[in-house]
Amino acid sequence: RETDTPPQVYLRALGGYVEVASVARRGRAEATVTAQVAQRPPEALRAAVVWGDTLSPLTLGGGTTVTGEVVTGPRGWTTGTLTRRPFRGGVDGPSTAMRGDPLPALDASTFQETLDRLGAYLDAAPVPEARVLVPAAVPEVTAGEGPYADSVSVFMAAPGAVLTALDVRALPEVGRVVVLCAGDLRLDGPLRLPTGTQVAARGRLDVTESVEGEGVLLTADRVRVEGDVSLQGQVLARRALTVGGGSRFSFPSVLYVAGPSTSGAALARDDRLEIEDAVVEGSVIYAAGEGLPVEAGGREAARLVASPEAVLRGVVYAARRAEVRGLVEGTLLARGLYLFDSPAVYVGWLVDATVDREARPDPFYVPVGLGREPSFEVVQQRASVRRVAPVAGGSVPRVSGGPIRLDSAPAQP
Repeated sequence: RETDTPPQVYLRALGGYVEVASVARRGRAEATVTAQVAQRPPEALRAAVVWGDTLSPLTLGGGTTVTGEVVTGPRGWTTGTLTRRPFRGGVDGPSTAMRGDPLPALDASTFQETLDRLGAYLDAAPVPEARVLVPAAVPEVTAGEGPYADSVSVFMAAPGAVLTALDVRALPEVGRVVVLCAGDLRLDGPLRLPTGTQVAARGRLDVTESVEGEGVLLTADRVRVEGDVSLQGQVLARRALTVGGGSRFSFPSVLYVAGPSTSGAALARDDRLEIEDAVVEGSVIYAAGEGLPVEAGGREAARLVASPEAVLRGVVYAARRAEVRGLVEGTLLARGLYLFDSPAVYVGWLVDATVDREARPDPFYVPVGLGREPSFEVVQQRASVRRVAPVAGGSVPRVSGGPIRLDSAPAQP
């Protein structure tokens, strides 16, 4: 339909996605359409397993079964006997040995920009004394939320706060909700977060006991999710993330660990991404690359761990060693593999895992930046209309969006 002025388009990073908002006005009605844009799977995800170690072969052990293609470096793959247990699995699919590194590149810019933006929110926000949700006016948040600047609601929680259903009832159901905590924070269900809620904690974030929500974005240095939690959205952790206790993340969800944010910082013993007895539909990514050192006295063990009870539907990406013993319905991409089976350590072994590329959800999308030749797809879209006051001259005021390397300024479509 015709509008009084051309629509204004805003772009910003939102975890593994790019958020695109288009704002148009006609008379006293202002319409905003917001879409989250992800990426179609790159060519590498046609395979069931992609092994990124170019110096060593991939070894399959125990009852590992692979349905789909196995892509490796020049050393290929083999089978082995594990503590007197011969290989009893199998591979149902072709094998391809590449001359170089077959692991697709991961450009984590959108994740990092999101963590930086939420970190700036925390830096600018006041710290309340009471351990309850307190409304706050934070200009940095208003500016960072772009076209939602007039409808964003910011709440602060004191370090160590435990938020229950009684606290969450104070959160509005419309507009954008941002909850900030300068220390540790706990969401203690049963409770339901408003759609699109963003929660950022400086220290540890615990999400327990039947917490629900859609389109949520949770960030902290360390995150633990357990106790029959049911969410759809993204969890971004700087150091560690654990999901268990029968929790479930429905498609399209993203679980992501970035690694230490300070240049030169070392990985601690418990810096890892671990999926216990949980179901995750979407993308599970441990992005801290091989350049990061391990703290003094530490040993480079697995940084992405999927237990035998884990069910992962989509893509599992490990930029360092992984230990995967659960079910992957999709693609496993790993720079390395690690298993401790007393009394021995097995490096480069995939043991007692089931990887089935044919069972991957369809349609399926991955975070922006996975692979070098991206093509994009809208995964979620919402529209809203509100009445606004007349603007002198009939023009629509421009609102600055959050930073993104693509283009941070409003642009004509």
